[in-house]
Amino acid sequence: MHREIIHSTPSWRRQYSRHDCVFIVADETKSGMRGMIVGRVKLFFSFVHNGVTYPCALVDRFSHMAAHLLPVFGDGALPVDFHFAHSLDAFNSYYVNKYADHHANEIVF
Repeated sequence: MHREIIHSTPSWRRQYSRHDCVFIVADETKSGMRGMIVGRVKLFFSFVHNGVTYPCALVDRFSHMAAHLLPVFGDGALPVDFHFAHSLDAFNSYYVNKYADHHANEIVF
């Protein structure tokens, strides 16, 4: 992969918000998910200090049970009017789907 676009916007295609999930390498000495943080990008921003621009991202961190995020549903049923756009906000934990794409399969496990 040469380039990947990560989205974070309050209105995706004039409908719902879109905040992509990311893998962040936190410890290069640990392999796969053991050395990564899983998060959801809430905001991109930058600031200038002493003439240097620093690009930043505000990331909502998930526990390690998360990534092409498959919710841990639990015992209860979802409401009939439940909308997919709220799925990352509605559940407490998620499973990693290492088969989401070939890149995830290479880096996750």
